[in-house]
Amino acid sequence: MRVIELVASIRSEYGGPAYTVPALASALRRAGVEVELHTLAAPEKIDCGVPVTVHPLIRGIPAFAGYSAGLYGQLQMLSRDSNIIHSHLLWTALNILPEFARRGRNCRHVISPRGTLSRTAMGMKSWRKAASLRLGQWSALEHADLFHATSDMEYEDIRRMGLRQPVAVLPNGIELPQFSEAKRRPACRTLLYFGRYHPIKGIEMLLSAWKKLSLRHPEWRLRLVGPCNAYAEELKKAAEKCRLPRVEFCGELKGARKIEAYREASLFVLPSFSENFGVTVAEALACGTPAVTTTGTPWKQLEEHGCGRCVPAGEEPLTGALDWLMSCGDDELAAMGERGRSWMEEFNWTHIGERMKTIYGWLCCGGDRPDEVRPD
Repeated sequence: MRVIELVASIRSEYGGPAYTVPALASALRRAGVEVELHTLAAPEKIDCGVPVTVHPLIRGIPAFAGYSAGLYGQLQMLSRDSNIIHSHLLWTALNILPEFARRGRNCRHVISPRGTLSRTAMGMKSWRKAASLRLGQWSALEHADLFHATSDMEYEDIRRMGLRQPVAVLPNGIELPQFSEAKRRPACRTLLYFGRYHPIKGIEMLLSAWKKLSLRHPEWRLRLVGPCNAYAEELKKAAEKCRLPRVEFCGELKGARKIEAYREASLFVLPSFSENFGVTVAEALACGTPAVTTTGTPWKQLEEHGCGRCVPAGEEPLTGALDWLMSCGDDELAAMGERGRSWMEEFNWTHIGERMKTIYGWLCCGGDRPDEVRPD
């Protein structure tokens, strides 16, 4: 079986899909699938264990259009010799053209919206999305053979659009780090945010909550980690203007330094208004750190598993949840983190790769429908 995975960018500043799509491709390869990854932008060093092809953007055309010279012809050639083209995200030429390029060929088209169909996401730059739908994105959605949703919330987003094709509900995976010793008691307790600096992430709401929390919990600091951009500078200036104490803005952290940041934190927070998965919650739990997030993410089971809180997106609920957990002792937070780490064993990439391989096989060859696939 030959599969082509398509994603606009695998640069870290692009957010979750820049990590999860290469990780999925790598897991599929370990499962015995012949897989290639095609993208429009990549870092200089690429190490995901699969062949990667970068299709450079055309100068003068806005990057959000996602168009590369000769892209349509290359997709036609790929669809001729491939069983599946799996496109991730929406709204760019890279997500529209595969549907037209594969027509007349025995190549299936799978689409992973990855949060782009949520109500919150659809309301942002709606003019651009409306134009994309008219230019072929709706046709691509209508004619896709299968959708992949990473959560029940995303499944509902797909159905709300009136799309009736089968949907495979399969979460992202997580690499479970191995540690030789338990988490150390920190000298200063840290509330950690890790991710993109973007309005959808709810960071302004978090800073507003911190005004109260910093007074109630002088032994805590707030640490925000992510690739720097113009919005990060706006947030930093706002924090300085409001004289928020013990707030640290960090640049991007990778590898061992990233794991160390999760391990050093006493509590993790993702205050997003909308997430199709929220991989940083999984990463924090995998490192033994409990988490607080919102019902705009698919992490409502945090409380069921005893490893955090999931509350409505709003300053008051967020402040209340953080206040409660920041009042917990170190031992209590550590126990919550360990429960979260045990839960994350269900999300290992090897298992996710095997399940996706089975789903692809069913799509191409038929047979018994996998448990993850939901018909209309």
